[in-house]
Order: sequence, then structure tokens, then C-alpha cells
Amino acid sequence: MRSTAEAELQTLGSIFPPLREAEIAAWAQGVPCYTPDSNPIVGRLPGHPAIVVCGGDNESGVTHGPGLGRLCSELLLGDDTFVDTTRFRPDRFDPDAFPDERDIEAAIVGWTARRAPDWEAA
Repeated sequence: MRSTAEAELQTLGSIFPPLREAEIAAWAQGVPCYTPDSNPIVGRLPGHPAIVVCGGDNESGVTHGPGLGRLCSELLLGDDTFVDTTRFRPDRFDPDAFPDERDIEAAIVGWTARRAPDWEAA
């Protein structure tokens, strides 16, 4: 039985021929980043207007990545954004509200409990 990595490499080789003879030297995955309100963080870094940050995709980077990339590029270029960025602002949380991961986990549980009726109605 082939490993997932071997299967992925074979697929990549069919799309990009120079990889057909390649070997996997290492396999790594990013660290999931969660936010208390389950929204990503996207926007200019407070105090540093030339820096746009993007993160906290709550393990949805593959599906949200194209939109987040577009949003970041629009912000960097000074263009009108295709969505309202208010709910993604990097400064929307009080810096002292979440001193450690346990506090963020508790906020996520609370946010999910408040949102559950909306999901059930959908």
C-alpha cells in the first residue's frame, strides 16, 4: 500500500513532469491557527501600515486561501476590497483578553454554542 505522500508525489509528477523522478526528503504541515471568533485575521498590522497580516484560518486555508490571498493583495495595493474587512481586523481582540490557549479554547466553545441555533436553522 502506498503512503499518502507517495500518492501525492505521483499526482504532482503527472501534472509537473520534472517531479516524476523526485523523492520526498521531508513532509511538513502547517500548525492550525484558531481565533476566538472563528474568523481569520486579515488586515494592516496596527502601528505598521505597510504590513498586511493574514492568519487564523481555523484549518480552512485550502478552501479560504484564494479569497484570503485576493483580500491581502487588494489591501496591499490600496484597492477596494471585495468583502468588508471589519470582522477580520487584526486589532479586534483586546490583547489582554486571551493570555493563553485555554482562554482561546473557552471562547471558541462559547462562540460555537451561541452560533449553534443559526446553523441548525440553515
